[in-house]
Amino acid sequence: SLEPLRRILANATITTLADIYEGMTPMEGEAIFNFVGQQDFDTALPIRTMPWQKIPNLSAPNCNMSLIKSFKGASVDQKKLVREYVRQFERGKDVGILVLCNSSVIDGNHRAMAAYLAKQDFKYVNLEDLD
Repeated sequence: SLEPLRRILANATITTLADIYEGMTPMEGEAIFNFVGQQDFDTALPIRTMPWQKIPNLSAPNCNMSLIKSFKGASVDQKKLVREYVRQFERGKDVGILVLCNSSVIDGNHRAMAAYLAKQDFKYVNLEDLD
């Protein structure tokens, strides 16, 4: 079970991309590889908390559109996934750590949207901290 790792990450102040991805490197072509190389996966990154009220300032990956505005064009399956994350937030469950680069969501846009809808703060790392 991954639950022990999730409990450790829930209380951590530093993590790595390898921990966030639970040891499973994303597939080539994933958006994260536009920002990092394989060598960056073991670099320590501070975990930060973003208030849900700041989510409208975030942009969707690979576009110049706010995350909130981009959600209006989401598919039925994407909206279903966001609703499931909202339920997890409402039950107090950990939804993982999001990956940002400045104000762009690189990984976790569905969870960020759910945090906004559930009015819940979320944990994230910023790839700018790799520099």
